[in-house]
Amino acid sequence: LPTPLVQVADTIGAGDSFGGAFLTWWLDAGLGREQLADATLAAAATLAAQEVSAITCQRVGADPPHRGELSDRWHLSPRG
Repeated sequence: LPTPLVQVADTIGAGDSFGGAFLTWWLDAGLGREQLADATLAAAATLAAQEVSAITCQRVGADPPHRGELSDRWHLSPRG
């Protein structure tokens, strides 16, 4: 997947925010272990997690975004 280019202020929390965002997106979509083999769903969750991690890297300290700061991929159901 393409990686967003951002102006990095700090990388503290980047990995934690990515992992937490992936799981949050996945569980909010009602998905479970069985769907992890679906490349389309995994890519959608990864892109959502990249967004959170990218925003976190643009801030000093471990300061992930609130949901209201995120794009529509966080407000729409991945299952249509």
